[in-house]
Amino acid sequence: MSLTRSVDEVTQALVDFLEEQDVVPLKKVYYGDEERVPQTPSASVVVERESEQQGSSLRTVHSFSASIFLYHGDVKNKELTRRKCNQDAEKLEHLLNGNYLDGIVTMGLVTSLKPGYSARTEEVLLKSTSITWSATSRTVGK
Repeated sequence: MSLTRSVDEVTQALVDFLEEQDVVPLKKVYYGDEERVPQTPSASVVVERESEQQGSSLRTVHSFSASIFLYHGDVKNKELTRRKCNQDAEKLEHLLNGNYLDGIVTMGLVTSLKPGYSARTEEVLLKSTSITWSATSRTVGK
């Protein structure tokens, strides 16, 4: 693949990467956030293009920010500890740091891990971690 400015390509590449990795087995990876999460552990990927700047040699630098919501499981599950949730998030962080997504970005780095909870319905509260991944890409022209 070649470097990109496309939010769609970066989002799909992250979804594919998370589906293919086997360090933290996920039952489902969603393109975009989901109101209902029927299976856990799962993840949702939301990407935005933060900025574009003119670089050297007529290249445009594109900055992306991805929010990866890692849904660990129901808060009522006593076997699912926050420690296990943190360990799984850190395993994904290790895989994502320095990842070029098959060459469509020039750099990728996890910039934050935020443990917490996600309400999916009035009855369902999930243990979750919000992972922020930042990346850059360069393309010729706009």
